Amino acid sequence: MEDEEANAAVNLQNKPETGGKDTPDDKTSPQEISGWLIKRTKISQKWKKQWFVLRKTDLIYGNSPEDKQTKTIHLQGAEISETDIDKKQFAFRLKAQDSKRVYYIHAPDENTQHMWMQAICFAKAAGKHGDASEACVVQ
Repeated sequence: MEDEEANAAVNLQNKPETGGKDTPDDKTSPQEISGWLIKRTKISQKWKKQWFVLRKTDLIYGNSPEDKQTKTIHLQGAEISETDIDKKQFAFRLKAQDSKRVYYIHAPDENTQHMWMQAICFAKAAGKHGDASEACVVQ
């Protein structure tokens, strides 16, 4: 598991400027974030390396960047907070508003954890108001 955490990568992809035009991408997310994180599985509750992509107001994950069978967590109204589940450092808890399921996600380091949590918080705020102007508080 330590090797997987050491190999974790995060990519920030800034979307091109639109010259002031009001497009859906401008309103929802100025950047797309992707990278490896460790997610706790639902049934066995083991930790599994997954590829995550934050796109607009959805957090998408799968087994690899090329995986076509991905799952989506809708972030509108989601709750996000730090957690120490299974005594994991740099873990956070995510509960979508439209689901009873709680997702536990573990980052390789504190900076990566805070970057993902902040980006998720801004994404859910953007989905609510059309921009990220709502105060974003990560617990």
